[in-house]
Amino acid sequence: MLAVPHVFDDDHLPREYPHRETELEQCFRCLNPALQQNHSGHLLVSGSSGVGKSSLSRFALAELRSQAAITTAKVRCLGSTPADIARSMLEAMTTASVPHTYSAVQALDELDERLSKPAIVILDEADELAKTAFLL
Repeated sequence: MLAVPHVFDDDHLPREYPHRETELEQCFRCLNPALQQNHSGHLLVSGSSGVGKSSLSRFALAELRSQAAITTAKVRCLGSTPADIARSMLEAMTTASVPHTYSAVQALDELDERLSKPAIVILDEADELAKTAFLL
């Protein structure tokens, strides 16, 4: 029997990440420019299934949001089309009501129009996108 089963919930976020200081520092070094409204570049977190990539990414975003008002979104890509992902980004990062008929291009164009400063997006399970031209 598990003493604290909630630690396995998808939305559980630990208070600290022991032995992951190096990985967190790399995340922060890449993403910190967004705190000063600058382009922060791209960050790829890779590793075997179950090692904590998604959790570590969510933790890094929470830390950054605690330091500054920054627009963020976490989008699950598994089983999603590029249009689904773009619409999810638009919904998460704006107050837009997004029609289901929006294409990826339409959603990304509107997102570009609505955002006036850098934003950070986590594309969870983004390896699924390798089969599409979405990231080109």
